[in-house]
Amino acid sequence: MDLTTLRSLFPITQKYIFVNHSGTAPTSTRVTDAMTACMKEIAESATLGVANWERVLRKFKQDFARFIGAKGEGEIAFTL
Repeated sequence: MDLTTLRSLFPITQKYIFVNHSGTAPTSTRVTDAMTACMKEIAESATLGVANWERVLRKFKQDFARFIGAKGEGEIAFTL
């Protein structure tokens, strides 16, 4: 992905040069779209959609584990 395409995913770059300290950061359009889809599903089906999001999360953990060379999704944890 070239820099112009990458920057287009972050609307803040149209107005600002953002130097992040890693405590907070603007989201990309992909993240915003995923969060909007999740919230729409929750609004329309409450917990009925949880199984789908658990599958999405598991797939993400598997893909991320492979990407960083972890042995499996069991080595991946999300923390706040």
